[in-house]
Amino acid sequence: MLDRLLPNLLSVIVLFVTSISFLPQLTHIWTKKTSSGISLYYVLFNLISATEQLAVCIGLFVTPDKPDLFLHRPIIVTDWLNLCQVIVLWILFLVYFASCLRFAPENHNGRNKHVIGIYISFLLISLVPVFFFAACLIKGATTNKEPLRWLTALFLGFHSLYATYIVALLTFAAIYYQAREISSHLAPPPGLSVAGLAVQFMVFCLVSVSWVFRVSFPYDEIALHRISLQALATWFTTVGWVVVYNGVYGLGQGLLFWLVMRQGSRAWASNEGETRPLLR
Repeated sequence: MLDRLLPNLLSVIVLFVTSISFLPQLTHIWTKKTSSGISLYYVLFNLISATEQLAVCIGLFVTPDKPDLFLHRPIIVTDWLNLCQVIVLWILFLVYFASCLRFAPENHNGRNKHVIGIYISFLLISLVPVFFFAACLIKGATTNKEPLRWLTALFLGFHSLYATYIVALLTFAAIYYQAREISSHLAPPPGLSVAGLAVQFMVFCLVSVSWVFRVSFPYDEIALHRISLQALATWFTTVGWVVVYNGVYGLGQGLLFWLVMRQGSRAWASNEGETRPLLR
């Protein structure tokens, strides 16, 4: 009993701290009424990552009786908590994305339409199909589940073999775009919360580690053999993608925090140098 209760309790705690970690950044944007200094591509690519996590999780849930390393069969409380984790993450990134669009500088109108178009296009190959699968499953339109099984297998096959790698690259690209945005300012960007970066660095490193224990994978079997690229690819396409997505985001927040702090110290030193002769 305790073996099941403790992991579920930890999952609830991780879900709570994940929700809280977005408050500093969202409050900062809403209070300052600006998202200046936040790259829209940075937020977009991380939103795509959250969307991919949700789409694959729902796809696995609606796959008829398919055994998988990511889910228990039959589904247990832990699986529902994992689904709640990715749902909350997607909602929070969606709010973050909408807030950045709402308070974006006026000269970003063209870029706003561009990123919205990209995200809508991604929805058409991610959440829209799984919502269709879920609707078919709920309505029970047919007693023959074979067509649904084939459709979900094609969907999950595409996302496991191709989309997971593309989205992983986008999570790295997100860090690059935001680092470039920070470097383009002489002082820390007005729309970026330094506290938010620090909090999310710690929280998402925790989230990433937690996923290692929240899903099943035969680590002991791999440990008996020499770790190869094939073994790493198998781990990544089955369960590792969610570990990597959250881990890259967390480490990226730490890197961005360091860049902002370094930029702030340089700006302070520059101002100190300009005012010093006036005080003599």
